[in-house]
Amino acid sequence: MELSESRLYASVVTLGLACLVVLVSIWSDADPRWADSSLTGDEWYWYEKVLLSAGLLAIFTNWIVATFDSFALGHRGWRWWNLLCWPITFVYIWIAASGRLRKQGGTHAA
Repeated sequence: MELSESRLYASVVTLGLACLVVLVSIWSDADPRWADSSLTGDEWYWYEKVLLSAGLLAIFTNWIVATFDSFALGHRGWRWWNLLCWPITFVYIWIAASGRLRKQGGTHAA
């Protein structure tokens, strides 16, 4: 089983993306720290640093796994989209986790 076919992996990286969305929603215009349109390192709370790290790690890891998987399995329709557009990788991972992508893809040496 490939990592991209794991529902647990798909859930974890989606949770990481949700962390990033929560972080962006925390930084609303009503936050006084955001008044000068920038946050320096000492203005961040610890949980904001954790949310940002989790979100960026999830996005980067998902991009690498989905791109490598689509190239390795020969999914021509997905490979360039995954390489050039990172939000598409979340769609790819969830389709791969459902098991539908393996059947569409061609041959794969086990």
